[in-house]
Amino acid sequence: VSIAKKYGAKTITIPRRDFDHGKTRNTAAMKAGGEVLVFMTQDALPYDNTLLTRLTAPLKDNEIAAAYGRHIPRHDASLAEKFARQFKSIIPVLLDNTVDSIKHDQQAGRDCIEAMGDLIENQPKLLKDYINNFLDVLTQVMEVKTFEEGLRKSAITAIVVMCSKNALSVRKSDIFVTKTLPALMRMLTEINTKDFKEWENDLNEEIASKNDISGSTQDAIANINSSLGVKYLLPQCVKYIQELISSNEWQYKQAGLMAISVLIEGASKHFTAELDGLMGLISTMLNETNPVLIWSILTCIAILCSEYSPVIQQKYHAPIMNFTLTHMKHSSLKIRYRAISSIINFSQSLNENEEDSMILKQYSQPLLNNVQELMNEGVSNNLYVLLEEVLRSLSTIAVVLEDTF
Repeated sequence: VSIAKKYGAKTITIPRRDFDHGKTRNTAAMKAGGEVLVFMTQDALPYDNTLLTRLTAPLKDNEIAAAYGRHIPRHDASLAEKFARQFKSIIPVLLDNTVDSIKHDQQAGRDCIEAMGDLIENQPKLLKDYINNFLDVLTQVMEVKTFEEGLRKSAITAIVVMCSKNALSVRKSDIFVTKTLPALMRMLTEINTKDFKEWENDLNEEIASKNDISGSTQDAIANINSSLGVKYLLPQCVKYIQELISSNEWQYKQAGLMAISVLIEGASKHFTAELDGLMGLISTMLNETNPVLIWSILTCIAILCSEYSPVIQQKYHAPIMNFTLTHMKHSSLKIRYRAISSIINFSQSLNENEEDSMILKQYSQPLLNNVQELMNEGVSNNLYVLLEEVLRSLSTIAVVLEDTF
C-alpha cells in the first residue's frame, strides 16, 4: 500500500477480515474511473513492458467487452506450478488425439481414456475449465454400443472420477444434464438376458450383472449420486425415469426401476413430496407379469419403505401389501424370496406407535399364512437362505403385532 501511495495511486484500505476475492474487486471497480479497467494481483509480474498494450488491444473491437492474459510460471516456480500452467494449453490436443486413437484402435483409445482418468483424479483443478469438453468426449464414447465393453467402461469410470473430483463444475455443466445423464439412463437398458436362468436360480443375485454395461452403469450412477448429492441429481433424472417407465419395452421399464432404486437413498431428507410421484410411477406397473419387473418393483418398494417410513405405509399400505402378498405365492422362488424381504422393510418401523401398528394388523391373517407356507417350503427343501429371511420377517412381524401374533 505504501509503495502504491508513493507513486500517486488511489488506494482503498479495508480490514483483512472483510477481504473477499469477488466482493473486493467489485468494490474497487465501482470506485475506479476511465474507459478501461485492468485487474491485477500484487504477486503477478508482467512478462514484459507490452502487457497493457497487448491486453487492451482486443477492446478496440466494439464486440469485445473483456480480455485476459495467460499465466506463465516464474523461473523459480515449483515443478507442479510449471506443469499446471504449461500443460493446460495442450488439453484440447489431448482430447482430439484420444478421439483419433479410438477411431483407429479401440485398445489405444482405451489406454488414452484410462490415462485421462488418472489425470482427472490427480490434477482436478487443472481440468476444471475443460469439464464440458471431457464430458462431451467421454459421453460419446460410453454410449456407442459397437465399441468394446472395456472401452465404454473406461469412459464410465472417468466420468465417475470427474464427478468425485470436480463435483461443483459438473453440477454447473450443461453437457452433463443434456447428454451424460440421458446416456447413462439409456445404458441401464443394456441388460444381458443370457444369464436369466442362472439369475432366477440364485436368490441373492441382482438382475444386472456387475460385468455388463447395465450393471456398471448402475454402480456408476450410485457413485455419482454420492458425489453430486441426491438433492441435485434426483430432480435432474425424474423426467428420464418417467420416459423409461412409460416405454412399452420391459428393458426400459426395468431401467427406470433400477434408477429409482439407486437414486432414492437419502431422498426423504430433501424430497418428501417426491414420494407421491415415485409411487405414482410404480403404481402403473403393479399388473406386470414379467418376473424381472416384479422382482424390481418389490425391490423398489422395499427401499422406499425404508426411506420414507412411516409415511409410505400410512398412505400406500393397500397397493403395497396387496402386491406383496400376491407375489409371496408367485411360481418363482426368486420372487417369493424378494416378497418376504419387502415385508421386512415394510414392517420394521411400524412398532413405534399403536396407530402405525394397526396398518399391519389388518393384513395379519393372510400375511402369517403366507409366511407359514414359505417356512414349510424352506424346511422341506433345505432352503436355508429362504428360512433365514422368513425368520427375520417373523421377528419383525411379531414385534409389530404383539398380542395378536
